Parts: sequence; structure tokens; C-alpha cells
Amino acid sequence: MTALISSQLTATRRVWRRSLGADYVGLPLVDGLIAVDNALRREGLRDDVTLIASGKIATGGEVATHIALGADLAHIGRGFLFSIGCIQAMRCHTNTCPTGVTTQNQWLQSGLDPTDKGVRVRNCALALERDFQMITHACGLTHPSQLCREHVVMNISPGVRKAVVELFPYPRNQSGLASLPTSRTQRWSPATVYAAS
Repeated sequence: MTALISSQLTATRRVWRRSLGADYVGLPLVDGLIAVDNALRREGLRDDVTLIASGKIATGGEVATHIALGADLAHIGRGFLFSIGCIQAMRCHTNTCPTGVTTQNQWLQSGLDPTDKGVRVRNCALALERDFQMITHACGLTHPSQLCREHVVMNISPGVRKAVVELFPYPRNQSGLASLPTSRTQRWSPATVYAAS
């Protein structure tokens, strides 16, 4: 089973919030991710569900943070949109995107050169993976699946920092034992990046 935990600030969420006036519904991505991860651990279902974090994730550091907080995967849209030339003109829904990224207009699409943009997307993916691996190794770990809440520190107030595991401890499962994260290595496979030819 898969669960997508999405930020309040994704494009889909913005449309939903406007149409229903739901400004006070939901949690920020970090809080929602921890809440769902804790609930699944408490019920003993964590190994049966794949959690995907989504929303304003664009760097290897952000991916590492969300993996450490409980996500198994991170959905990255924004960073790759930037790599192909998105300038955030906020006209995606009007079919008049000036960079040709989100339009069906042939003339506007002509500015989107797949050969050039393919190289940029590849470079973005490689840089993202490099940063993610660098943070993993800086934590003294050999694999990203070993990241957990102990590796994330949060600023509480000016000059005050605490480990996330202190703020949001792992819950006790049904048998009363702390439901600590298990290695997700068997569920992970190396990412493959294909070069544009």
C-alpha cells in the first residue's frame, strides 16, 4: 500500500483550498509526515505502507530530511520544472506559459529544446543524488535508508535546537515496545538516471 503525504502548498492543494475555502484544513508536510508515520508504527503497519513525501521538495537536503522523518520516497516536481526552464509565471492553467513548459501552443513550445533541457534535467538529477548521498555520508551512514529522526535537528527558537526524535519520539507499538525504524534497504533500489542521447 502507498500513501502520499502532500504539502499544503502544492498546485493541486491550492486549487482545492480555493474552491472549498479550506484554509484551516490539513498540516504542513513535516507534521503530516510524522503524524502518519507514528500512526502506522503504533498500529504495526509501517512496513506494509510506502510513504511518499510531496510538496516544495527540490534539493538533496530536503529529500534527506523527509526520508529521515519517515518518508520512503520523495516526489520532486518543482526542482525539475526549474531545470527545464520554468520561471513561475503562474500561467500553467491558461495554456500561455511563456517558457513552453505547460502549454499546448506549438509556437510557445518551440522555445523548449528537448536536447538542451534533457541535459539540464539529467544534471539536476545527478546533483540531487550527489547532495543526498553527501548528507547521508556526513551523518556517518552508508545508505539513505538508515536516516531517521535522530539525524534531524530543528530550530525551536533563536539559539535553541533540538533533535526531532526528542520533539517527536517514536511511538510505542501495540505490544508496548518503542517502534523504532527498521532498515528499509531491502525496499530500496539504486536510482537510475538516463542520459539524453
